[in-house]
Amino acid sequence: MVAVVLAVVMLALPQPSERAKLAITDRQPLAVRGSGFVPGERVHVTAAAGRNDDVRVVANWDGAFVARFSFAVPRCGRAWVRATGAKGTHARLSLRNVIACVPPTSAGSQ
Repeated sequence: MVAVVLAVVMLALPQPSERAKLAITDRQPLAVRGSGFVPGERVHVTAAAGRNDDVRVVANWDGAFVARFSFAVPRCGRAWVRATGAKGTHARLSLRNVIACVPPTSAGSQ
């Protein structure tokens, strides 16, 4: 009987999601789409790309959200985003050299 009660309690507790994901939807200004969160979960999203910012959003009925930040990701810069939900869901995204940066060449130099 105790095992049954314990199993029910464990199922009722929010479990961190292994399927939560983040994806950049825009770089100027930075916008990130989160998915795989608990529907209605409050999520604290922090991003850094030369400067830091954080926003708070609520996942929709499908466990998704869009977080918009006040800065852009530099063309040759690095960025990271971390989302932590109030019910234990979390996801991270780390980008290095978001766009391949090739030094400009002048026509006269060879």
